[in-house]
Amino acid sequence: MKVLHHLLNSLLPYDCPCCENNVMEPFATLCQECTNYFEKHLYLQNINLAHSLNKPLIDKREFYFHHLFYIGYYNFREKSVFQKAKFHNDVVMQNFLISFLKQNGQGYFQNINYLIPAPSSKDLIYFITQKLAKHYKIPVINIFKKNKKQQSKTLDQFSRYREIQNNIMLKNNKKISMNCNEKFLIIDDLWTTGATMNHLCKLLVNYGISHSQINCLVLFIRPKIQE
Repeated sequence: MKVLHHLLNSLLPYDCPCCENNVMEPFATLCQECTNYFEKHLYLQNINLAHSLNKPLIDKREFYFHHLFYIGYYNFREKSVFQKAKFHNDVVMQNFLISFLKQNGQGYFQNINYLIPAPSSKDLIYFITQKLAKHYKIPVINIFKKNKKQQSKTLDQFSRYREIQNNIMLKNNKKISMNCNEKFLIIDDLWTTGATMNHLCKLLVNYGISHSQINCLVLFIRPKIQE
């Protein structure tokens, strides 16, 4: 049924899966309005942490990574793409994100030696990481684990940070390269306060890896930390 559904959608005009308002042309991924919007607003970029984060992390505002890359802010259309890709397993939206990273990531991925997916209860980040690994021929290492499902959405910043510290850790049986010339890229879906990503990086630093070897990629960052 899924195959038939996607076949019919490719042949017949239907509502845009992103905005759900505009009718799309056959074989199009998005409507023309959404296509024009993303061409203008989505581009892989490196955020200036020193000037862009308006609230310090609890851990003395110390960042344990070298670069943070992202592809857009978590606004209306980006939120629609993200939620359908992550929570509804929308293949069109998943492939839209993967295609963007393949087409625009060459300069960012060429010096990366290992890809590391952030631990997640959903499959999106693991799926994207595997696709990027195959495309850029970079090995994946799954080195993080969660003890239990986090309830961080309902917690204040301090409680959220403490919960992350208690529930995310390195897997005991995983060995990590200690070559000081190798670069790691941790991939996550959404940057809200930075607590999760910073904790993952701190685990690597505590293991013995320099923060200058660690880079991060998130799909979207929340608008409140825009410059």
